[in-house]
Amino acid sequence: MDYNENAPFLQTKKCKKTRTRSQEYRRPWEIGPREREHILQLYSHYALDENKKRVRIIYQPYVSEPIVFKGYRFIITERPTLGNLSEFIDELLNKRVNYVVRCSAPSFNPKILDQLGIKTILTIYESIIC
Repeated sequence: MDYNENAPFLQTKKCKKTRTRSQEYRRPWEIGPREREHILQLYSHYALDENKKRVRIIYQPYVSEPIVFKGYRFIITERPTLGNLSEFIDELLNKRVNYVVRCSAPSFNPKILDQLGIKTILTIYESIIC
């Protein structure tokens, strides 16, 4: 006689195996080259040299969801580069931005935004080292 038959509370039930987080998401080396190329085309930009090799990857700029405060809507973004400036402008137009407040050194000409009806306010903070 098996011990588990006498003690039903010790019997193990077969339950559906739950997936761990590491099983839900594939690791980068599990993604094939065609799928990796497709992901790079969707979410980043790259330049090709004369041998058709990728030399630089420039990711799209981060744009937060709108923050609403006292009737005003704010979004927080990182400074765009010339490589992802078109995506930055598309995001500004999609979020219906009227003003851009820059707190860093300019990386592009603000007249580009003025032509689209987006006004630029320049606010540069001095670095404070404690």
